[in-house]
Amino acid sequence: MDKTVWAEELLAQKHERIFIHLWDNLRAASVKHKIIALFPFNRLIMGKAQYKESLERGISRTRFSGSEITLSHEEFQRSVNELAGQGFRIVQSEWHHSKFEKNLGGAARSTVSVVLHIKNSDQNRLQSIKANLNVTWLSDRDIGPVPDTIKITNLEILEREASVAFEPMLEMAPTGAGNVSAMMSPILVYDLDWNGLPDIIVGGGNRVFFNMGDEGFREEQIHPRLPVILNTAILGDFNGDSYVDLVAVDSISHRLFRLDGIDVRGRFSEPQFCWSSERIELPSVITAGDIDADGDLDLFIGQYKQPYLKGQMPSPYYDANDGYPAYLLQNDGSGMFSDITEQSGLGLKRFRRSYGASFVDLNGDSRFDLLVSSDFAGIDIYEGNGLGVFKDVTNDWVDQRHTFGMSHVFSDFNTDGQLDFYSVGMSSTTARRLDSMGLGREEHKDIDAMRIPMSYGNRLYLATGSGFEQPSFNHQVSRTGWSWGCTAFDIDNDADTDIYVANGHQSGKSAQDYCTTFWCHDIYTDDSQASSSVEQLFSTSMAKLINREISWNGFEHNALLINRKGKGFFEAGFLMGIAFEGDGRVVVSDDLNNDGQQDLILVEVRSDRKGNAFQTLRVFANKLKTSNHWIGIRLREGVSHFSPIGARVTIKTSTGERVDSIVTGDSLYSQHSCTAHFGLGNIDSIKSIEVRWANGTIKKLENPEIDTYHLVDPPNAIIPKR
Repeated sequence: MDKTVWAEELLAQKHERIFIHLWDNLRAASVKHKIIALFPFNRLIMGKAQYKESLERGISRTRFSGSEITLSHEEFQRSVNELAGQGFRIVQSEWHHSKFEKNLGGAARSTVSVVLHIKNSDQNRLQSIKANLNVTWLSDRDIGPVPDTIKITNLEILEREASVAFEPMLEMAPTGAGNVSAMMSPILVYDLDWNGLPDIIVGGGNRVFFNMGDEGFREEQIHPRLPVILNTAILGDFNGDSYVDLVAVDSISHRLFRLDGIDVRGRFSEPQFCWSSERIELPSVITAGDIDADGDLDLFIGQYKQPYLKGQMPSPYYDANDGYPAYLLQNDGSGMFSDITEQSGLGLKRFRRSYGASFVDLNGDSRFDLLVSSDFAGIDIYEGNGLGVFKDVTNDWVDQRHTFGMSHVFSDFNTDGQLDFYSVGMSSTTARRLDSMGLGREEHKDIDAMRIPMSYGNRLYLATGSGFEQPSFNHQVSRTGWSWGCTAFDIDNDADTDIYVANGHQSGKSAQDYCTTFWCHDIYTDDSQASSSVEQLFSTSMAKLINREISWNGFEHNALLINRKGKGFFEAGFLMGIAFEGDGRVVVSDDLNNDGQQDLILVEVRSDRKGNAFQTLRVFANKLKTSNHWIGIRLREGVSHFSPIGARVTIKTSTGERVDSIVTGDSLYSQHSCTAHFGLGNIDSIKSIEVRWANGTIKKLENPEIDTYHLVDPPNAIIPKR
């Protein structure tokens, strides 16, 4: 196949090799501009700077156009050295070979998209440079193909003063001592001790970081009997006693267990098994909601099934329903659960390979709907009738559901008073390159046809009143890389919601990418049945990846997508100091220090010298200086069986209404707190706050004070003393 069907792709890889070497050498070098200066070519052509556009938070953007400047290699070297002499230093970079053309009788051509992150300490400036390099190649030499002419197009420079935007607050990594998990996730945020400050529950590390405000964090164990391997967990009042419980799945015993919160310090009781099944293999997400209007929280548990293991692959790779089963569990009111998946209408697609699932009211009828994000499939949306029965409305509510679904997050992104959502998946340069070359297997046209929809990346879905549609600027939020967790928060309280996305699959010693093997061979395996011979084939073809000699979508930087109030988004992760290069996974945002600005919690996957993977927890305080106003609404449990989960919060201002909802199962391996936070910009008053609980009961605050948090209890709730 490589010699026939995929011959042009192998030629493309041969040409891109010089850029892979460049990327690897740049990461390894302490003085990076010298590596750039030595990169071989004959001629470079670029445009001149046009006008400088002011964006937000002191960020400017300069675009370049035309082809008026031509540099020889010697002139280019002098320019690079001059810039270095002025204090400019390369910090990070990405190089992706997005297009290749083999011209008969002429020189081959490529398009390489490049990102350079630059810091100038002398001038106190940060720059994020993005461009396409249109490369015309010289014929093969002893060292392989070498660029002849490089024409720079779509060049833009984003620039900002290098003031601190996010400051480290906390970091945790496995100690390697005793029976300690190498995983940090799941990460749950909740005010366990009711001191008005969100605490951080590190499920994988069996730790609670109690938030002590100016005194920092007090670290304690969740419970000595908590399993070492904790795949997923959720916090909520499941037995109706007004105290939050921790529900988690033990993958070893295949049972769901509950720890009741019992005292003011947030200590939990002994684990109690509340449902058991022999079919829980790899639980990946839990979401909660009162789906049948009986006053208690029910559960949906989704599972993931790793591809490649025992020689199986998801089949078909764009609509796989061949994993471990999901479960809809009905609560009997005491925190004991029973399986009602089949009779609820969720049986048909219950074998998805899911990473995310959320009960959420998507159409504003005060009934829980269900959104599921699944790898090798995309999103599925089910409309709930409020009595525990669901109807698949995916194709009726969205125009394109396919993606490698990793996670999702909800917010009112266009500030129209309706709840929208952002779906996160994998953006693949390799897939787009193959499609542009027209390569594929004639006997598998269905597989090739789904290559572009599946590799598109992330999708923003805006509510229309009758469903959801993707905006014209969706491409501005789609290609962040191989994306995992995400969170929606107003980074600067300017009254619109921004998005932060964790990226990067597996970074090895080299940026050489396994992705070509996946798209040219693995997806055609197309058999979810175990096979020892295929398992052996995979172990051979993936040997370099397994040994971390190469990468799979490696060294991709986390992205901060800043909302421009209906004008689209722009990416500014590096300019804000949070474009980390580690393989990101979990992302949660919350105001951890009660200063009205949303902080950031991040989990990254790293590897030690032996190649063993482990996770690190990193927490960052938002230190952006802003005069913008804000308001926050905190919800809590009460013995009247009103759970904050599923509550919808609406604020009314002079400019209209905005909405938020308390949702679980969003982002990835995490849970946001029961707080709604709204940036207000220069608005200095609020007409009202309306909290609508999941059962339709409404509580309203007129003319609430701004720049503070309001604790809203359920109507007629009896809040126990602590």
